[in-house]
Amino acid sequence: MPTKALKCCVNLKIKSISCPGVWFRRKHDLQLNIVLLDSFGRTKLLPAAFPLAIYEEFIFQKASEYCTDLTQMAAFLEEESIYIELVQRKPSSETVLASVCTDARNFLYPSPTLSRSYSGANREVLMETTRDFPGMISPKLCFSTSTMITESDHDARRALSRHISIDSKTLSSAPSSAVSKACPHHKERTCTVCNLYKKHFGSLYGGHNHIPFSGHTRWFGAQNL
Repeated sequence: MPTKALKCCVNLKIKSISCPGVWFRRKHDLQLNIVLLDSFGRTKLLPAAFPLAIYEEFIFQKASEYCTDLTQMAAFLEEESIYIELVQRKPSSETVLASVCTDARNFLYPSPTLSRSYSGANREVLMETTRDFPGMISPKLCFSTSTMITESDHDARRALSRHISIDSKTLSSAPSSAVSKACPHHKERTCTVCNLYKKHFGSLYGGHNHIPFSGHTRWFGAQNL
């Protein structure tokens, strides 16, 4: 008999990135890479000038055979992670300029209580810059989230093993150039998720669900844009 599992479905709306007074000397296009629930998505290419008007929407989904109630789901999300990086694309490489990394529980549910349905109002977070970022102040990422926790209709083991895709569209419902990738086998050589985490954490990265959080993420409350 199939084992029922809880599934977490996240609608992430990336709106903009601002950083007043910062200019790019190199005019190569920018892009935002996103890793959440073992899946990967990226925005369309953006001109190298703040503020970055992104306005794209991503849907991430993952089921867990070990979660049968919200308490277990809360613990599950604490072990999951989200990693967002701002990169500058060059002809043969890309350079990480800034990033955000935190656990999914904190990112999706900033309130103390976990519920089956939650919509986060417009929120902001300061990104941690690298030495390649052209300014002295941190860029501010503006986003909103909507999370639904439901019972999976499929066998939990099958849900965990199959390829998990990401739907992406602009907030105006027009098609975007976002790319969706994920690796169901989690092999470091082929998994985009693993490669992004390893690039960020180096030898500290121990695979999915073993993310060495730095605890330096700075969050801001909801506000109107």
